Amino acid sequence: MNIIHEWTDLYDTPHRLVTVGGGVEEQMHSEQDGWHVATKRHSDAVNELVKVLERQAWQPIETAPKDGTRCLFYIPEDDETGYLESMCVTYFNGDELERYNIMQLEDGLEPTHWMPLAEPPKEETR
Repeated sequence: MNIIHEWTDLYDTPHRLVTVGGGVEEQMHSEQDGWHVATKRHSDAVNELVKVLERQAWQPIETAPKDGTRCLFYIPEDDETGYLESMCVTYFNGDELERYNIMQLEDGLEPTHWMPLAEPPKEETR
């Protein structure tokens, strides 16, 4: 089970969306019962929210797509080389991270997390 999003509703009751099996469930917290299912939802609206929230969260590097999809990668600070933390846009080609034109990666620093890129802006039609 992974917590996807947490919030507090109008009645000051903590809620969260969690992944359960292949779906998503909404949970509510009460002082007596702890966390319990508020409503089970597998609706398009909840699934769409999950997709948006996942796009906004850093994910472990092991889960990065290996099909050439360009993503934003996070490279932590490295005390030995003196590099400050940074981010870069690149992609995996199979199991190999594409390292062209990326100084941080050429020096052997490895990204630890990734996140999908936002969709590019749509061209306006007049």
